[in-house]
This record gives sequence, structure tokens and C-alpha cells, in this order.
Amino acid sequence: MIGYSTVEIEIIQEPILIWILTCRWFLTVGILPGSWWAHHELGRGGWWFRDPVENASFMPRVLATAHENGRSIVDADADSRAE
Repeated sequence: MIGYSTVEIEIIQEPILIWILTCRWFLTVGILPGSWWAHHELGRGGWWFRDPVENASFMPRVLATAHENGRSIVDADADSRAE
């Protein structure tokens, strides 16, 4: 983004991270009992997770985890360059 202040980008990163972590927590809280219920009630044994519909709520959690890990790598790289 040419001409965009990096200070403004750094200011909004923390609230965005808080929202991402909050959403990730709610997704986890929803996925855990849902997977337990599907495993015990649907009678598919342990193979319920192969259904794409069942995995629709899992993909945003995977992306949020990837974002969190990517951010920590970028922050660690920036810290090592500052030294």
C-alpha cells in the first residue's frame, strides 16, 4: 500500500488480533461438543469428520491458527532484525 502509514497499520493490528482470538475461541467451544455429539449420536464411528459439511466450521479455525502462527513468525523476525 503505497502512501499508507505503517503507524496506522500497527495501531489496528492489536484489535484485529483480539477479534481473531475471540472468534477462534468461540469456534473451538462450538466444534468440541459438536464433534463429540456427531461421534456418539450419528453412529458413524470415528469417520464423521470426512463429511465436508461437518468440516465447514473447522476451516475458519485452521485459518485463524495459521494467521496466529504466521504473525508470531513475522514478529520474531522483526525482533531479530531490530537487534
